Amino acid sequence: MWTNLDKALLGASDVPDASQIVVDHLVERGLKRPSIYLARGNRLRIQAVAGYQQVFDGMPFGAGVIGRTYVSGEPVVIDDVESAEGYLAASPGTAAEVAVPIRSGGKVAAVLNVESEEAMPPELVEQVFAAAACFEKALERIGGVAPESPAQRLVRHATRLTTLTDEHVIHAEVVVAACDVADMASAALLLPGPRGRFHAAEASGMLSDVLSHATQEAVEAIARLVQSGCSLYSTGGTVPTAQELGALTSSGVEAVIAIPLTAGVDGRGVLLLADPEPRLPDTDIVELLETLATHAASCLRTAEAVDELRARAATDPLTGLGHHATFHEALARARARRESIAVLMADIDGFKAINDTRGHQAGDRVLRETAAGLSGALRRGDELYRIGGDEFAALIRVGDANEAVEAGRRLREAVAELGEVTVSVGAAVPRRDENDASLLARADKALYTVKADGRDGVALLP
Repeated sequence: MWTNLDKALLGASDVPDASQIVVDHLVERGLKRPSIYLARGNRLRIQAVAGYQQVFDGMPFGAGVIGRTYVSGEPVVIDDVESAEGYLAASPGTAAEVAVPIRSGGKVAAVLNVESEEAMPPELVEQVFAAAACFEKALERIGGVAPESPAQRLVRHATRLTTLTDEHVIHAEVVVAACDVADMASAALLLPGPRGRFHAAEASGMLSDVLSHATQEAVEAIARLVQSGCSLYSTGGTVPTAQELGALTSSGVEAVIAIPLTAGVDGRGVLLLADPEPRLPDTDIVELLETLATHAASCLRTAEAVDELRARAATDPLTGLGHHATFHEALARARARRESIAVLMADIDGFKAINDTRGHQAGDRVLRETAAGLSGALRRGDELYRIGGDEFAALIRVGDANEAVEAGRRLREAVAELGEVTVSVGAAVPRRDENDASLLARADKALYTVKADGRDGVALLP
């Protein structure tokens, strides 16, 4: 049975038009504050509204009554909004709220919401549910919710990229975004590595193996094609492909877009897209990909800066070793994993005299050289830290106490071979159920046992 609203919706040409018809209908029925929110990207966007002086837009999924209704897919009827979890107050004096999910293609696509200054009688609530049903039918007739445009998809991905600081996560997001924006099967991010040689830092999609395993010559050639700053794409016609792209076309690639990265990574890098079907991209798509590439390069530059700041915060600026805090973090991590380790504490003998008689520059040089000597005596998996003025600590992977003593001797001998200073080394192996503080205290006591015995030696406190 067709209602008046059904008939009015026959004149709707698109979702915003249908939304406004529904909102106007509810206002005519005495519901003063109706609104319709449509899912677009990862947020809910308002399509039509009445009765508010201000509205919420760009609502995250799950936010407020409307967002929770979208996520749950279940209607909500609230007689007292003050008791509603996460209620968002857009208008003062609101007492009641009704939110009904709207489905399209079997999935929740929108939410019809009505707020009221007093509890709504059942007959008005039924009007809201009936309007939601009419709107669903109209959506089906219109053809459902229009998919995101390429520009909208770019904005969604760019927003996510801005929140990332791990370069590997950025790489992965960029290639996924490129495929999504251009509607192409695969994408790869080509970046310069050691000695400037390009490689595929990340690849995604059905042709990812082809892009990841392209020869060094092919990758370098593609990078040269766009080094002027121009983008490049194949036309999908019968004209022979440029020689530089031949290795790709011979592996099932029929369409290629190459976009230069214009910032970060020394201003170099290529965003490469591929598809198994011959196709000619719109210039607008190429422009969006160029925007994505520029944004990605900027995010990578930010990630590099963040990594550098983290490294500085985690290391001693003089020696480049980890410092006191990172040592304690590493010790706790190793013990939580139940790794078989020993703690070695090493102290430069007579270091104060070097500073007092030869100056701090000489002292700094001795510290750097000692750090290098100690580091050279470590085996793979061992870790060294500068935890104080002239005091170092090492986490050594050992099988028993004898190996801990032997590791201490290697450290002592490595410094002695430098010929300028000696070190005293104290060692301790964790006891069952011993805490970190007790373990460190035993290693420290072993160190001062060596000091008391004349320095330049190794001791282990059982």
